[in-house]
Amino acid sequence: MRPSGGGIDVSRQPASGRRYLTVAQVRAVYDRIGRIQDLQGLYERRATNELIAHADFESAQAVFELGYGTGAFARRLLERHLPPASRYVGVDVSPRMHELARRRLDRFADRAELRLGDGSLHFPFKDDAFDRVVANYVLDLLAPTDIGIFIEEARRLLAPGGLLCLASLTFGATRPARLVTRVWEWLWAYRPELVGGCRPLRLTDQLDRGAWSLRHHAVVTSFGVSSEIVVAAQHRHDANPTTTAVAESDPDGECFQLVRARSTSGCSCARRRSRRRRARAGGGQGAARASSGGKRSRIQSASSGRRR
Repeated sequence: MRPSGGGIDVSRQPASGRRYLTVAQVRAVYDRIGRIQDLQGLYERRATNELIAHADFESAQAVFELGYGTGAFARRLLERHLPPASRYVGVDVSPRMHELARRRLDRFADRAELRLGDGSLHFPFKDDAFDRVVANYVLDLLAPTDIGIFIEEARRLLAPGGLLCLASLTFGATRPARLVTRVWEWLWAYRPELVGGCRPLRLTDQLDRGAWSLRHHAVVTSFGVSSEIVVAAQHRHDANPTTTAVAESDPDGECFQLVRARSTSGCSCARRRSRRRRARAGGGQGAARASSGGKRSRIQSASSGRRR
C-alpha cells in the first residue's frame, strides 16, 4: 500500500524483506524525538557544512526543503547565507518538529514558510518555483520507490540552473565507520524506529545518469558516522550553443561526472546531440563523433564528396 499521490512506503519490500516506516510511524517517531534531534548535529554538522560550502546558497532566491526537522538548517541559511530578499519553504510530517521549527524561525516569519505535510511527495508548487531543493538526512528514511518520486518532483520544482542539494547517511568510509554501519543496519533491520527509520545508502545511485550532473560529491565521517553529500544540476537537453560548460565524457559516453563548468546551462552530451541534428539537417555533412578515452568531445565534419 501507498498513500495516494506518492508518500512514504508503508509496505514490506518483497525483494529484500525490509520494512520501511509508515507515515504514521515516522510522525510518531519524530514527535517523540523532538528537540533531541539537534544532538544529531554531532555527526551531521560536518556534512551540512560541506553542503553549504558547495551549493552557492548566497545566490539562491527560493529554497525548498523536505524534512526541516527542528529548523536548525533553515535558520543557518536564513541567518548567514541566503540573500535578504530570498524566501524559504519547508515541509515536514511531524507536528512536534513543525512547532519547534516555527519557534526557531519566528523572526524570519516574513521570509520562511513552514508547512505540515501528509506524507505526499507531490508538492503544491508551480514548475520551476525554486532554485535550490534540499533534503538532509531524509532520503535515507524513504523507500527506494519514494526516493524516485521525490527526485522527479525535485526536477519539476527546480528552475533552470537550480541545484539539488542532498546529505544522507552512507556506508562507512573508515574502519570504525564500517563497524558503525554494520550495527546501524542490524538495528534498522530489527526495528527501524530505533534508528529513526534511517539506513545507509548511496545517494549517487539514486540519480538518473541521463538527468543529472554532479557539481559536488563528497563523503565525510564524523564521530564514526559517514555521510554523503551531493550537489547536482539537471540536464535540460535544450543545448545552448553559447554555453561554456564542459563535462568530461566517461568510457560509456555518459555525462555524470563532476562538471568543471563556468556556466550552468547545457551539457556536453546535449550539445553533441544538437550538433548531430544540425549536421544531418545541413545535407551531406558528416555526423559528429565523440572522441574516446575520457577526452572532451570534438566535432569532425566533412563537406559532401570530400574524402579524408
